[in-house]
Amino acid sequence: MKSFLDVKITSEVMITEGPYSGKKVIIFSDRNGNDWYEERKEWEAVVMVDPKTNIICAVERDVELLTIAPGMNLYEIKKASIPDNMVLGNYKFIDGCFTAIT
Repeated sequence: MKSFLDVKITSEVMITEGPYSGKKVIIFSDRNGNDWYEERKEWEAVVMVDPKTNIICAVERDVELLTIAPGMNLYEIKKASIPDNMVLGNYKFIDGCFTAIT
C-alpha cells in the first residue's frame, strides 16, 4: 500500500497563459518532499485520513478528483475494498483496513 503522509502546501503558482490564465494552482507534497501530482498517477483509488483519529475524511475511486487538505494522510486502496455502505466520518482506516466506528 502506497502512502502520502502529512500533506503540505509546497507552493502556489499563478497560471499566466491559456483558458486558466489568472488562476492559482496549489502544489502539494508529503513529508518526504514527494509531489502529489506525480505520485497519484500510479494509484488505483485513495482514502484521506485524519492522522490524529484515523477517521476517514474522503474516499475517491478516481484519484484525480480528490481535493486534498494539509495535514492529512493519503493511502492508496483498491476500489473493491471500499465498503458499499460507506459513510464519511463513520469509518476509520487502520492498518490498511476500513473499520466501522461503533
